[in-house]
Amino acid sequence: MNNSSENNSFRVSLALAWRLAQRDFRAIGSSFVILFLCLALGMAMITTVGAVLASVEAGLQSEGRRLLGGDVELRLAQRPASSAEYDALKDGGLLSHAIEMRVIARRGTGEEEKTALAEVKAVDGLYPLYGTLTVDPDEPVDFSRQPGGAWSAYADPALADRLDLEAGDRFRLGDARLVLAGLIIREPDQVASVFSLGPRLLLSQDALQDSGLLRQGALATHLYRLRFDPSIDADAWLEDLKTAFPQAGWRVRGPDNAAPGVERFIERLAIFLTLSAMTALLIGGVGIANAVRAHLNARLGSIAILKCLGAPPPVIMQTHIIQLAVVVLAAILVGLAVGSIMAYWGSGFLAKTTPIEAVAGLYLNPLLAAAAAGKLVAIIAAAWPLAAARDVKAASLFRFAVMPPPTRATLGLILLVGVCFAGLVLWVFVVIPDWRFAFWFVCGVSVAFSCLWAASHAVIAAARLCRKFLDHAPQAWPALRLALANLVRPGAPALGVFLSLGVSLSALIAIAVIDENLARLITKRMPESAPAYFFTDIRSDQAADFENLLTQAEEVEKYEAARIIRGRITAIADMDAARVKVAPETQWALRGDRVFTVAAVPPPGTDIAEGVWWPSDYQGDPLISLDAGLAKGFGVDIGDYLTLNILGRDIRARIANLRWIDWAGLNLNFAVILSPYTLNAAPMNHIYAVHAAPEDENILWEMVIDNFDTVTPIRVRDALEAAIGLIANVSLAAKLAAAATLFSGVLVLIGAMAALQAQSLRELAVFKVLGATRSQLQRAYLLEYGLLGMIAAVLAVILGTVGGWGVVTRLMEGDWFISAEFPLLTAAACTALTIAVGAVAIRRVYRRRASIYLRNE
Repeated sequence: MNNSSENNSFRVSLALAWRLAQRDFRAIGSSFVILFLCLALGMAMITTVGAVLASVEAGLQSEGRRLLGGDVELRLAQRPASSAEYDALKDGGLLSHAIEMRVIARRGTGEEEKTALAEVKAVDGLYPLYGTLTVDPDEPVDFSRQPGGAWSAYADPALADRLDLEAGDRFRLGDARLVLAGLIIREPDQVASVFSLGPRLLLSQDALQDSGLLRQGALATHLYRLRFDPSIDADAWLEDLKTAFPQAGWRVRGPDNAAPGVERFIERLAIFLTLSAMTALLIGGVGIANAVRAHLNARLGSIAILKCLGAPPPVIMQTHIIQLAVVVLAAILVGLAVGSIMAYWGSGFLAKTTPIEAVAGLYLNPLLAAAAAGKLVAIIAAAWPLAAARDVKAASLFRFAVMPPPTRATLGLILLVGVCFAGLVLWVFVVIPDWRFAFWFVCGVSVAFSCLWAASHAVIAAARLCRKFLDHAPQAWPALRLALANLVRPGAPALGVFLSLGVSLSALIAIAVIDENLARLITKRMPESAPAYFFTDIRSDQAADFENLLTQAEEVEKYEAARIIRGRITAIADMDAARVKVAPETQWALRGDRVFTVAAVPPPGTDIAEGVWWPSDYQGDPLISLDAGLAKGFGVDIGDYLTLNILGRDIRARIANLRWIDWAGLNLNFAVILSPYTLNAAPMNHIYAVHAAPEDENILWEMVIDNFDTVTPIRVRDALEAAIGLIANVSLAAKLAAAATLFSGVLVLIGAMAALQAQSLRELAVFKVLGATRSQLQRAYLLEYGLLGMIAAVLAVILGTVGGWGVVTRLMEGDWFISAEFPLLTAAACTALTIAVGAVAIRRVYRRRASIYLRNE
């Protein structure tokens, strides 16, 4: 009976609260508009990033075999599969073989000759196993030899443009004569990397053999793609293959890892954008709190009247919870809708700029994740000010204009906020795949909000002290005294301004200083120390002649040389490298083939961190000189062993010393250097890093390729320009995210000013009656807003600069540089923005007649 009575009572109170909420919706003003915009903006950003990432993952799942070129791909560096290996591969099903290498394509002769670096892919008759090679003109693809002896080839439009080629034109590749049969519109198994050093050239393996470039030891990668027979168990077959050929050294990839380069790049970008969107949502949470507080302050009279009429506290709480829930639900739905629409655009953009066809659509997981984040932030932000409605006394009807009621921190309120906060932290760790980024984001945001919260209270305390000091000179600085009084009055905007502008500007400044350091590294520091060219694929029998050319060339300032060979790290401290958990920043060393070298003496500029170099005549067991950063990430030290697979042979070598390497200099650095006796019998090539003045680079290019057909020149300037373009795109995305975060902060600032409008109207009415002039009041309020904006800007500059310094020096391990120009401009802009918003608010206040408020009192 009691339970039934309680249920009926709850339904009655809820029905009453619903009716009151419906009637009170007419009184909802600009405060809830700000709440709606803040929440919808953060929701839209989170939804967009999550939906785009989901569409990329769906694209990889549906297009994985096309991007990979088969059900499985096995890569071998600098050697083809042996007869036994090839036969074993062929037993798995339909086998296609392709060869990739960088070469120089030529057209014309003499002074009219044009040359260009190309990424060659030589294919067989089964290519492609999945997908379709799309070319222009749209005719059947034909790689055969044409009448006259020229081989048909298909080129990327960029390569055709560099060589000034049209369909039917002839050009050369080493000793082979080629004819351009068409342009590549879409390569089904396009290499999934963020940038490459040369455009694609497709031809047959017979044409590549005819060129004379595919010699023993050439820097070529052999790709074996399989389309499994339906009766074969792929996992069991791969295990049997590994058992049969334990030292083959091939890199195995499946459809789930078809585009590792692009996938990692998009995942990292998505992490950053998700964290930026979360920052915007958290800043919006400050706006939600301000909006709810402003709405409730405006409704305190109505609440007090309801209390006088006997309305129970639960009904009043339910009324405002219903109102807030409706607005929050509407904001979430709009944010999800806008984010989904933006995700369609983002998926289309990715399809144009990457080989992945993102599958646009409505994905439930990112929508649920975004909705959960929005609800948690809304509850955390609104719970505390909503609790004020519960504590309103009937007597507040006569004094609420002077002192809004404080909120009592009950156990239930603390538990609710605490649980939601824990849920929000858990959300960050679940959505962000890299726990390090999630951890530092949570710590960084907590520190930033704590510092700004403490700063707001410190400013209020300082204002009180200054006010007491000025009380001794009552006639001096009246505008300043009034501004200080406004800063310490109940409900002052200091906390809202600091949290909204402080966090958003901190994020903007941090992004700006990181971008500035990256740009400076690539555009200034690297070009100053980097060579003009890396010349690779130089055979041992060519090395003496090549060095003689460099020595005699006046254009060459200096050069470095090394013998190189490609291989893989297959075991770390005698454990399979695939099963070793290494630090994320060193995983690159295990993803594919690496370039190794040998040296009898330490290379020039070697900085040994630990251990000693081997004797110059050392001929004992294999030794390694390892990059100290790589050793730390691998968890190894002096005396531990690494196993390298080179040309199908496992070499177990002991770490003899560790070196500090400055990778930013782009000098001839190697993470792994072996004792020279280790690879005496291996067919090693030579690489040269050549320094020359920018105006001499073209002369040096022509000089080398005229004398050495098989040498591959890599212009460092081209690689830097590609990196600059990539960073520019990332920087643009980062700045757009920061701009959205800043816009969220401006919305919160406007909401904070709007929350004080009613209180300011009453204060100004009193001041006018007491004889204050309009100019005096304007100066006082503008001085107040100017002080808030300036202090918030200074705090943002400090927090943003410290955050950027931490990312650059700790995560990126780079050199730190900062220009004071942008932080100072940001501080000035922040101050001006705060004053401008305050001026607009004051102007709206002055348009209202003071007598209205005096009569109401």
